[in-house]
Amino acid sequence: MIAELISRVFQARDVTHRAHLASKKYSEHMALGSFYEALPGKIDGIAEAYQGAFGIIDHFDVETEKVEDVAKYLEDEADWITTNREEIANDHASVINMLDDLVADYLSCIYKLENLK
Repeated sequence: MIAELISRVFQARDVTHRAHLASKKYSEHMALGSFYEALPGKIDGIAEAYQGAFGIIDHFDVETEKVEDVAKYLEDEADWITTNREEIANDHASVINMLDDLVADYLSCIYKLENLK
């Protein structure tokens, strides 16, 4: 499942970067910019910790789709990570903590998109 997480986070980066570039609202532009800029470092740290515990992740694919409602998309992705966090992390507490931190970034972005106009 770690490979699926990496794919999904890379997809979220692409989706939010595109929405950032297309945004006509300053608050949305800034929220999305902060979010997508943080994702590569977050997922890199998660992947490295996972590989330190369980070995090399050998393959993942990235597919990007067009998203109309970015906040809803991020909510769905945060829910997927939360629902699958133990399986993604192979029940490793440190990796679970890193996943929780990643979800917090998703939730913070959702808050900014929905409330800071």
